[in-house]
Amino acid sequence: AQEPRASLRVRPTLCLVDSATDSCKARFALSWQAIGMGDYCVGASLQQQPLRCWVAASEGSHLDVRAAGESFGYWISDATSATQLAQVRVEVLRLDTGDRRRSRRTRHVWDVL
Repeated sequence: AQEPRASLRVRPTLCLVDSATDSCKARFALSWQAIGMGDYCVGASLQQQPLRCWVAASEGSHLDVRAAGESFGYWISDATSATQLAQVRVEVLRLDTGDRRRSRRTRHVWDVL
């Protein structure tokens, strides 16, 4: 197995959506580190253009404020070849389960008699 040329860390990797909203809004802290100096870019799967690029760097960080209604990913790539070196997936979870059992009125055992 070949050692990866770069690593990417994203915090948080989980975003919760409640029943009152259709998307979660959060601040995502991205940090990356590469084995050698180079030109690198970080981006998100929900957009075409990179979020930020670095020239002659081996590490960097970026703060991204985003509202998302579905799971998505962040990536780091080599700026010259656009080859993705690492990815991190952010999961968007909905709190409303749609389970009707939770909305039903609870009954006491003596109510049936």
